[in-house]
Amino acid sequence: MRAVHATDDGWLLKNDQGAELGPFDAVVVALPAPQAAELFAELPHLREPAAAAEMRACWAAMVCFEHRIPCEFDGLFVNLDGSPLSWAARDSSKPGRNDAETWVLHASPDWSGANIDMEKDKVASELLAAFFGAVGIDPQQHTTLMSHRWRFAQTQAAVDGGCLFDRESLLAACGDWCCGGRVEGAYLSGVAAAGCVLGEVIRRARLRS
Repeated sequence: MRAVHATDDGWLLKNDQGAELGPFDAVVVALPAPQAAELFAELPHLREPAAAAEMRACWAAMVCFEHRIPCEFDGLFVNLDGSPLSWAARDSSKPGRNDAETWVLHASPDWSGANIDMEKDKVASELLAAFFGAVGIDPQQHTTLMSHRWRFAQTQAAVDGGCLFDRESLLAACGDWCCGGRVEGAYLSGVAAAGCVLGEVIRRARLRS
């Protein structure tokens, strides 16, 4: 979605191909804060808090090993000076996973930001080496190693109420950046946005009845 415009008939959206969609009575924007802010040119009271939410990058790696890693824990936070790693978790320990020994590795925000354009293979290799160092084991044979860059991953700020909402125009914005930057924050923010929109729609319906 490239643009959101208010009209007398409701909201019109413009997609990536330039086609207009709508009109719609209400719009919920579920995008990273910088991208949401770009859509709110007509509503500065929403654009400003979205633009003020600082979002930081995160490089992540997924690695599958031939054998179980010899450690007695399934996750760890890493606070070692000089290490690019901030967090690691044995993904295969979660319910419903197969028997393959799989770990997810997250780089720190500072390291991710400083190496935002590093080649994916090099990122994966560096995070894997850091993982072995943090756990204190020799390198283990792996069958799969890949990395992914989340340019908008972590936030240092949240907004009151769990979402942004313009009651008059029925425009809401939600995302993990509204509630602290984790997956549960994204869920709670979506619930908050839906509650705001539905609550206002019900209120207006009662006034008309």
